[in-house]
Amino acid sequence: MHATRSTLIAVVASLATTAQAKLLIYLPLNETSGTRATDYSGSNLHGTYVNGPQLQGSNGARLDGNNDYIQLPNNLLRNLGSLTASIEVNIREEQTGLYFIFGIGSTASSSGAGNGYILATGDPEYRVAVSPSNWESEAEVRTTSALPRNQWKTVTFTVQTAAQLLGLYDDGVYIGGQTNTAAITAPGLITRGNTANNYIGRSVYTQDKYLAGSVRNFRLYDNALSAPEIAKLHRPGFQQDEPLPGGGGGGGGGGGDAPEDRIVAALGSIDIPNIDNIRGNINLPVASGGLAIRWESSDTNVITANGQVTRPVGRDVVVILTAKTYK
Repeated sequence: MHATRSTLIAVVASLATTAQAKLLIYLPLNETSGTRATDYSGSNLHGTYVNGPQLQGSNGARLDGNNDYIQLPNNLLRNLGSLTASIEVNIREEQTGLYFIFGIGSTASSSGAGNGYILATGDPEYRVAVSPSNWESEAEVRTTSALPRNQWKTVTFTVQTAAQLLGLYDDGVYIGGQTNTAAITAPGLITRGNTANNYIGRSVYTQDKYLAGSVRNFRLYDNALSAPEIAKLHRPGFQQDEPLPGGGGGGGGGGGDAPEDRIVAALGSIDIPNIDNIRGNINLPVASGGLAIRWESSDTNVITANGQVTRPVGRDVVVILTAKTYK
């Protein structure tokens, strides 16, 4: 008889987030020498230039498409329920194949495949995605054409987990929302917020190409900016210490953690022993981080919402347990 197998997938329940967005990291990528990509957000989350990209000051870092890239700090997504990510990119004609403009997540050591990440790419179509595992689980916004070559483009996207919304922007203009039906995983729940394969110009998939292009002005916020705020990011001459519309940005933002982030942290701290090889009833926690938790099961004939297990005979079973909590 095979063991019953149970996979826990925690998702954030419906919640309206009203906190202002805080700038977590801002890399202008305007250095002319050295290996440090300085963070100007005040968070001291500096990046590292790897394998010698050409540093061009205000024209950004020129990546050769061969093996150079920018390494971002670890665990950038930790505790995030929503986010805004933005970068300026100028892709050259010689770019081929599958590649990431940037990716934040993890790579499976055994296969070299992505194992939970967010991404932005310009080919074969301009698209962004969020996945708790690999490409098969991506929630995405996909356009119908590639990003143009040899011109600067501002790539921006937002993730709103509570509302299950993705938003994609081209040069500060909203161009669309999610184009498939995959569930949107809270960024902070991707590999429990532990991400080390965080790159600009390199994919979390080891078989993909590197970026042949220039990059500058990478920003990551801890909430979804509004359309007017995103339009202002693209405005020529925008200074990082300017307040964004609504009072966010500039390294500031609302005081304290956003309510959604507290929920993501609570759900991310849930630990069920032997979750991939269930052999008896499960003690499902009813609270975490000071918040009450309600459980749902995708197959109550095998595992009920209160953790009672009825082992099937002669077959493996995957049961999705969903933890929901509300503030």
